[in-house]
Amino acid sequence: MKKLLITYFEPFGGEAVNASMESVRLIPDTLGSWSLVRCRVPVVFGECAAPVLELLEKDCFDAVIMTGQAAGRKAVTPEFFAHNLRFARIPDNAGQTPLDEPVSDGPLALRTTADVRKMAGAIQDAGIPSQVSYSAGAYVCNDLYYQILCHNQKKSSPLPVCFIHVPSASDGFSYEKLSEALKAAILSL
Repeated sequence: MKKLLITYFEPFGGEAVNASMESVRLIPDTLGSWSLVRCRVPVVFGECAAPVLELLEKDCFDAVIMTGQAAGRKAVTPEFFAHNLRFARIPDNAGQTPLDEPVSDGPLALRTTADVRKMAGAIQDAGIPSQVSYSAGAYVCNDLYYQILCHNQKKSSPLPVCFIHVPSASDGFSYEKLSEALKAAILSL
């Protein structure tokens, strides 16, 4: 059985829940040929990648899918790029508000190592709106994505790594529907 590391974010911005957290919780521990390991990620610039990197160093995984909430989106969006940029229109959960700071001294952007077009197609085939996005934003989701892609590119055999933004429940998507979208993405790997 292959092992997938799947991440989700804690609530932020004064919200009681995070759609990524709720939808990932609904996915079974095994799905197809995948065994899932879940990881809760803090909504804190600079610190968000620490629990993920710790798991990646301790265990062998065959793929990594990170998830986050993007309120206002009308589709589930696998992300093509992570950008070397931190910008906060609202404070993170530690009160930080970086303005146009780099994540690291790396390149301006890093590309996913997973087939996000195939993922988006699988989600659409499941009857859920999906499209590839070319920007993971500049908030903590992007920070996490960039840091994990940096780590992954140093490996001799990089893993399929991607980030998927899910809309919030207030955007008309139930957690069950979002979970089905994530399941379709996983099964497309």
